[in-house]
Formats: sequence, C-alpha cells, structure tokens
Amino acid sequence: DFYSHSSFMYFAKNKRTPVAPPLFDPYPSGSTNYKKHWIDQLNFQSFAQSDYGRFFNLSKINTEELGYKPGPDFITKAINFWDSQVILSGRYGMKGDSGFFETITKFPNELRSQQNFGYRTALPRHDWIAVDGPKKEPDHYLYKDKQKYIDEFLYRKYAALGHIQKVVCDNFKIDRKVFEVIYF
Repeated sequence: DFYSHSSFMYFAKNKRTPVAPPLFDPYPSGSTNYKKHWIDQLNFQSFAQSDYGRFFNLSKINTEELGYKPGPDFITKAINFWDSQVILSGRYGMKGDSGFFETITKFPNELRSQQNFGYRTALPRHDWIAVDGPKKEPDHYLYKDKQKYIDEFLYRKYAALGHIQKVVCDNFKIDRKVFEVIYF
C-alpha cells in the first residue's frame, strides 16, 4: 500500500527501470535524522520547479475546509510551503471531500489548529494522485494517459514485491540471490 498510496514513486530520485524500481528505506541504520534521509531519497527539485501544476490546482483547493476562496497567490505560497517537505499522501478526511471512508474519518484537530493549516487544503485529495489498482479511477488526474497509469501501477506493484523480498531476506538473513522475483 505504501507504494500505491504515497507520492514516493512519483518523487523518487533513483533511476527508474522496470525490473529495479527504487525501494523506500524509512529507517536507515545509523541515521538519526529520518526526515533528512527521506528527503534525500526524493527529488523535490523537479516538483518545485516544473511538476507542481500536476499536484496543486487552484480550482481544487478545499475552500469549504479553508473557509474562504483564496486568490492566485495562495497556490504559490502553498507550493513554497510544501517545497522540500515529505508529502506521503494527499489530503484526506477534510470537510466537503467525498468518499465513504473520508466522511467517517475525522481530520486531526492538532493539524487543523496549526498556523499553516490552510496550505494543507491545497494538497490534492488522496484519490486524485494514488495508484491503487490496475484501473484508473475517474477522479485520478496525476497520470492522465491510461497506459501511463497502468505502467505506474505495475511499477508500484514491482516495488512492493521487491520491498517484501528485501524485508524477508533481511529479517531471516537470506541471501537475496536465492530469490527470483516473479511478477504476476
């Protein structure tokens, strides 16, 4: 689920190849600065400089949750705020966002009361950017091309399989060469 629900694969710095997708390492041995380590695995430069339009869209800001209709400068401020931040998923559970689970999930008051809360309303909804299955949902807008979406789904699937293989090998002290990854 991490690879399909998060934006990690979109921002991953590692060279992308069909058989060796980048794997996320949340807790590197010897590191105490996890946020820096996470950012080091991601490529925010392209996000901040050219791809922000694919994630942030002024017409899709949650104005019901925000409480007002923001001006054009709001999106620039939101982009500047989120630049070099770890965005693991889009917004979820805010007032006015649809979906069965979103309507019964409460957005944490601790986040709602933060000074920068308004910028959270500019994040895309989870469903707009997630690659959850082989079929592209109508609301999904990150990968508009059907084949690109399918490719991204398979890429995330391969990453998840590779990650499981790595965890099993690391925890049971098995040489990874013993395993041959079979992609379904």
